Amino acid sequence: LRSSKAAMFAFDAVMAFWNAPLDDPDHALHALQAAQEMLKAMEQINLDLQALLPKDIEIPPIKMGIGVNTGTCVVGNMGSDQRFDYSVLGDTVNVASRLEGQCKEYQKDILIGENTVKVAESLKFQKVADITVRGRSSSEQVYTFG
Repeated sequence: LRSSKAAMFAFDAVMAFWNAPLDDPDHALHALQAAQEMLKAMEQINLDLQALLPKDIEIPPIKMGIGVNTGTCVVGNMGSDQRFDYSVLGDTVNVASRLEGQCKEYQKDILIGENTVKVAESLKFQKVADITVRGRSSSEQVYTFG
């Protein structure tokens, strides 16, 4: 196990992370690019599904929420002799998950933590809200793409 700076996102029961096991100086940017590509892919999936149906039938689009956060976490093989995974743990991971969980409430496909915004300053962001995530007393500034 090691402590590492990492960018990660959580979306509808899937978690991904960058900067481990190999160093990635642009980890936050790469996490945000992957999130954008997933949102584009979901748009195409919705178009493809609608194209399979008769013209007079419309279905609601499939939506997903993505939470992106950056910070220090514990990285490595975790578990027992029967089952272990290479994964990440820590407050940074928990905040990413909480952001994903807030997407529906704020009607956004993606919510991005303030630490990620600070690191990926070349992109444009729009502030959504100050939220207090469960397990923390201080608020977190939350953004989406702007």
